[in-house]
Amino acid sequence: MKSRRFFLLLIAAFAAAIALTSHADGQTFTTLGSFDSANGSSPEYGPLVQAANGNYYGTVSGGGLYLSGAVFQVTPAGTLTDLYSFCS
Repeated sequence: MKSRRFFLLLIAAFAAAIALTSHADGQTFTTLGSFDSANGSSPEYGPLVQAANGNYYGTVSGGGLYLSGAVFQVTPAGTLTDLYSFCS
């Protein structure tokens, strides 16, 4: 009796895992902007954060006005703007 209960629990867990992973297939990747050193470079060190206004904000460790990194904003349409350049 215990082995049957365990088997049913295992099947239920497997079905739940299949159901939860099927929703991940609809995700897509979209490039919003590109860095060219003048507006920043090396954006891989921090997360991109979406604010309540719909724009995305992040930091880069290189490039910018003084080549020491910057804080940037990018709109969902892809307009990239430096908000602050770090000085050396």
